[in-house]
Amino acid sequence: MKKFFMIFLLLGLFSLTSCNGYNKKMRKHLSDENNYITINANYLRYEDLEGLMYIVIENDDSFKYPNGFDQAESNQSDIRLEIIGENYSVLKDVFINEDIKTGTNINLKCSTLIYMDTKFYYIAEINTTEQTYLTFEIGLKNIIDYIKNHKSIF
Repeated sequence: MKKFFMIFLLLGLFSLTSCNGYNKKMRKHLSDENNYITINANYLRYEDLEGLMYIVIENDDSFKYPNGFDQAESNQSDIRLEIIGENYSVLKDVFINEDIKTGTNINLKCSTLIYMDTKFYYIAEINTTEQTYLTFEIGLKNIIDYIKNHKSIF
C-alpha cells in the first residue's frame, strides 16, 4: 500500500510540475521565426509585472483571424502582447519612461500561439518610424534563450 501511495504521489507531483515551463512542442513553435507575424498597431498602454510586461494594442481587422490572432480576439477592443526574459530588460525603460506614448503607431513582430488554452503572444521585435527598440534577431534569440531555460519536465 505504501508503494502505491508513493507512486501516486510522485505521479501527482510530476503532473503538477509538467504544467510549468515549455514543452518540446511549444519550444519548437516559439523558436521558429516563421511563426511570428508582423503587425502595425496603435499602442494603448503597458502593464509591468516585474519580470514580464504586457503591451496593450488596439485591435484591428488587419491582423485578426485567420491571418493573425485567434478568432476569440475578434470581439476584443484590444490585444495584450507579452514581453518576457531579456526582452523585458531591454524594453522596460522604454515604456516606463514613455518613449512610446499612448496612441503611437508601432510595428511589432510577435507570436500568435495558443496552446493548452494559454496565449503566447510574445513580442520579438518593436519599432516606430523613428526608432528600433528591439530587433527581431535579438528579440527572437532572447525568447529562445528564455524558453530553453524554462523547460518543462516532459
